[in-house]
Amino acid sequence: MILTLHYLENGIRAFKNVRRVLKPDGALYILDPIASRMLGHGTNPEKIVKELAVSGFRHDVFSEGFLFWTVTARPKTEVPEVGEDGNADSAQIRCKDG
Repeated sequence: MILTLHYLENGIRAFKNVRRVLKPDGALYILDPIASRMLGHGTNPEKIVKELAVSGFRHDVFSEGFLFWTVTARPKTEVPEVGEDGNADSAQIRCKDG
């Protein structure tokens, strides 16, 4: 998503849609203006990183420049946790990446 994120009404819905169609080893790259430095035209990077986490992403690389910021995010992976009886089937699925 390059220079488009600040036009979306609902970032979480957009990220969940991207997460739904993205391959498990795929990545989402975002480049957008920083709102506080562009007279309100842009996004708040901290808010977007939180929305990514809620939408099932973890961020690998985050960079904030003078006017723009970027992030590379990858889907969180779910791995089975072994239950008390040593069986993965008896345990709940937990998120490997946090």
